[in-house]
Amino acid sequence: MNIEIKKADYQDIGAITHLNKEASKYLEDPSWFCMDEPDFITRHIDREGFILKASDNQTLAGFLIVRFPNQSEDNLGGYLNLTKEQMIHAAHMKTVVISKDYQGKKLQLKLMEAAEEILKETPYQYFFATVHPDNQYSLNNFIRLNYSIITTVKKYGGLDRHILYKHQL
Repeated sequence: MNIEIKKADYQDIGAITHLNKEASKYLEDPSWFCMDEPDFITRHIDREGFILKASDNQTLAGFLIVRFPNQSEDNLGGYLNLTKEQMIHAAHMKTVVISKDYQGKKLQLKLMEAAEEILKETPYQYFFATVHPDNQYSLNNFIRLNYSIITTVKKYGGLDRHILYKHQL
């Protein structure tokens, strides 16, 4: 296995969309995952955030969508009562998908670490994510990276989600 992590580009949209669709088929509980639409993926290649991909030679092993919500209504900074100025510095670790063939190799953790490394060079310093309370694998990865649960709410059409937060200076 020779995993390389780098930013995705428009040529990767098809593979990312395919892996995104496959993800819900092999989860222990499908309510743990909310699939992103292809247009959402496309917007996050370089406009509303970025996407990191983990590749093993030419095979997409996983990806992470990092979203810059700015002052949009879905900015999770509202759960911490961030000011408008602070909200524009919020980044969401929005979607992480690891191919079934590559699970158990710490790729989710590596993708998130790589994203945080990229974000160190930007004004984004308030990191948020949502995780289903029963998805211990994802939750433990965020906790390993010093994220804290700030609340648990219904999101995505009534699904339980922990809201996680980390402040990077």
